[in-house]
Amino acid sequence: MLRPFNESKKKWPNGKKILIGLTLLVVVIAVIGFYLYYNSSLLFNPPEVKVIEGTYTLNDVIAVSNNVVAFAGANLSNNISEGIAGEYFLQNSSYLFFNLGEYLQDGTIYSIAYNGSSFLLAGAQSIKENNVTVLQPEVVLYTNGKAINISKLIPDTYTPGQAYAASWTGSYWLVGGSSLVIEGTAQYNVPFLVKILPNLTSIDLTPKLPNYFYSPLSVGSGIYTVSSHNGQFLVGGSHLFNYSVTLFNGSSFQKYPQDPGSILSSVYSPEGWIIGGYNYSSNPNVSLTMLGVVNGSDIDFINLKYSVGIVVAVGYGDDTYVISLRVPAINEGTGTASEEGIILMGKTLTSLSEIYSATNTSINSVTIAGNHLVGVGYTVTNQERHGIILILRMT
Repeated sequence: MLRPFNESKKKWPNGKKILIGLTLLVVVIAVIGFYLYYNSSLLFNPPEVKVIEGTYTLNDVIAVSNNVVAFAGANLSNNISEGIAGEYFLQNSSYLFFNLGEYLQDGTIYSIAYNGSSFLLAGAQSIKENNVTVLQPEVVLYTNGKAINISKLIPDTYTPGQAYAASWTGSYWLVGGSSLVIEGTAQYNVPFLVKILPNLTSIDLTPKLPNYFYSPLSVGSGIYTVSSHNGQFLVGGSHLFNYSVTLFNGSSFQKYPQDPGSILSSVYSPEGWIIGGYNYSSNPNVSLTMLGVVNGSDIDFINLKYSVGIVVAVGYGDDTYVISLRVPAINEGTGTASEEGIILMGKTLTSLSEIYSATNTSINSVTIAGNHLVGVGYTVTNQERHGIILILRMT
């Protein structure tokens, strides 16, 4: 027999429990809805990957505007590498190459920086020195459609060598790299950091670096990433078998402890400076992923789902963190080994989700332009390497 509606209390029996249950259901639906909305880029807008014809690999990408990015890398023809750079237009998926003349023939570009009107390209080029072919750091300023070779601003003492990183600090350019020093029959690497002013003069900042960047002389030393924010910049790389990192406030460098590994990429975020690279394991053939946050005088490291591999690139923008990994992969059917490129994305560094993976692929650099995540790198198809650009619309 049905119990009558209670007119005095204006509710059904157990109405409070029903109300609580409905409230919980609404909360659950809201959480699921938020999750689906946040991950809609993955569910409904899968990343688009486009081969950039005439390129062998793309090494770096930066945002020029909400709809334009600039890229840099290399082409390979008849086993001779040539540095290339250009712009990609997100609205119509078209691109163009900069006319760099002969400045980066038989060379490559590792890094590209932008100051709002001009681009700075940093890389290396093969030259003849005493009848021996060596690499020299190559720096080219591309402005108003014209390429200007400013490699002479890098001191001659850093040749042989290569320029791996470039950044615009808001007032001047910074270029970092690694040079080769020969003493008798021994060879060593020495990092360099050079400040290039808008009037195209330069100041060598290398002697001001903390001495753990270059002392004692060793192999494996270099600067591989420079990133800037509000007049401060981070410099990262390696010395011997340890990673090297410092922050510069315009007048002095801050020292940090060293541990095994190498830093390859960096970016500023509200949580601090994000650094990515690799560490060593007990197996000399296996590297371990390294992701950290430099904040104040400390470095906090974050464990990733993928512990074996390399953090190739880190990015931040629009309240979103992006991490690019290169990890080893084994085909269970054939037993053959290959590389797998993976991209993780999230609103925090502890809530990263996988949004892209592909074998025989590496995403070497990532950036956020407007509502697009853009990555560049290479893919290997039929034993041929091709430069690629990856685009994911985030909203």
